[in-house]
Amino acid sequence: FPSPTTFVSTFGYDARLLVADAYSQLFIVAQALGRLLISFIFTTIVVTEKELEIVFLGLAPFVVLPLCILIFVRLRWDITEGLQEEIMRVETAMLKKVDAVIDMYRMVADYNSRAVVVEDVIQDIKSANSFITKCAGVMANNIAFVEWVNAILMCGWVIIGGFDVGAGLLEGVETETKHMRLGTFLAMVYVFQSSGAQFHALFSLYLTISRTYPALWRATRFMNLPSDCSRRKDLTQFRVDETIKLMESGMREHPSMLFPLDTVPLIIEDLDFTYSEQGAIQTAIQGVSATIPQGSAAEITGEAGSGKATLLKILGQVLLPEAGMVFIPSHLRVLHITAEINMWPGTLAENIFFGLCASHGLMTDSYKSLPREEIERGWLICRQLRFTEDMQEAAEDLDSSLEVDSLPLSRSQRKLIHLARALIVNPEVLVIHHPAHFLNQAQRNIVSDTFRQWIDHRGLSMDEATRHMRRPRTLIFSSCKNTNSLRCANILIALTKDRPSRIFHYAQT
Repeated sequence: FPSPTTFVSTFGYDARLLVADAYSQLFIVAQALGRLLISFIFTTIVVTEKELEIVFLGLAPFVVLPLCILIFVRLRWDITEGLQEEIMRVETAMLKKVDAVIDMYRMVADYNSRAVVVEDVIQDIKSANSFITKCAGVMANNIAFVEWVNAILMCGWVIIGGFDVGAGLLEGVETETKHMRLGTFLAMVYVFQSSGAQFHALFSLYLTISRTYPALWRATRFMNLPSDCSRRKDLTQFRVDETIKLMESGMREHPSMLFPLDTVPLIIEDLDFTYSEQGAIQTAIQGVSATIPQGSAAEITGEAGSGKATLLKILGQVLLPEAGMVFIPSHLRVLHITAEINMWPGTLAENIFFGLCASHGLMTDSYKSLPREEIERGWLICRQLRFTEDMQEAAEDLDSSLEVDSLPLSRSQRKLIHLARALIVNPEVLVIHHPAHFLNQAQRNIVSDTFRQWIDHRGLSMDEATRHMRRPRTLIFSSCKNTNSLRCANILIALTKDRPSRIFHYAQT
């Protein structure tokens, strides 16, 4: 997938360029074509009425100029197109370089490589500018071509038409030879000027529009990237069909149960997934099978490279399985939380209510419009996670405009905001990568107890009288082997390289 910098450039600069220098120019093209049509009709009328052979030369601009432009464009095509493709290549390379520098700015600073990296980027910019300068020179010469051709045509008309008018004046009105009158001559001079100007405008517009080719190529590439929508549609339909079958089976087996769908488990069966990068195929997970009942806390552990992140991404519906089956009942909301701590550019309150605003169809900065009971429930969850007094005050200050990045927050405090945001959304299935990272032992215990309460009570800070009406809550999380674990799990899925996964069930204490 193209880099974020290329994406921003395409839908920021390139999209504006396509509108300003391509789409909007079509109206000017229509205007120039209309004027050319009027000039052509006028010239045709004059030629028809005067019945003078010399007046037929007035049609020369409408024949010679388009023919010369076509020949010129064909001869210059390789040069012009080659420069544009080279500009596109160096611009794409420069954007990739800038994107890499932004992503690895910390490494660049830590190794004191700023001067070298900046000089490297400057060289790429100079290379791009040199091609842009060459292209500008080629375009300037191209634009001047029509002016030169039209000037030559006008000179020819002035010489030929001028001699004919002069001959008519010298011979007088009594001669039998028909000569062009001065008024007709001057009118045709205007036709030459007008048609030449319109052809020049059309050719300039063509060159302007052709300069948008790199932008059009990037936008077209983005709009035609391969999509997995059809596969997702098929998998969603499979989940729906399978859920209906299991619901009917549950109703037969548990006729007195209020919600038989709550007995339908999450199923992983013979799951395979491989990554393909630059022609190399790497197996991430192979033959993984597990059954996770609703209302469980499943911990996925294993050594580095065993496929923990891949499995969670498949369960979180970020990746699609290549072989095997992953079944999550279709009525359950699944929330996937990355290991990276993501902070939205807004206030602390906007960050913790970010997902809740989306579920209500609100803009992220409209959190004050949320129902009051849900806002207060979010504050209670923050207190349960032991937010500091300053953090809790910022979370409860709905009128604050202080952005979260300006607050002196440690990484563990940002992690708590990261977790609170997910718990406030309150999904039925929460898939989270390394929830204990950056937390000390006391904080891990608090988070673990909070997750266990979220599972046992089917939500946090909610009415206990309606607990039996709510869906079970299921937690699936990852941890490194023997480290950063949470004590709330009652199912352990151990992944190992080149061996089948092992599943352990144990009672929660």
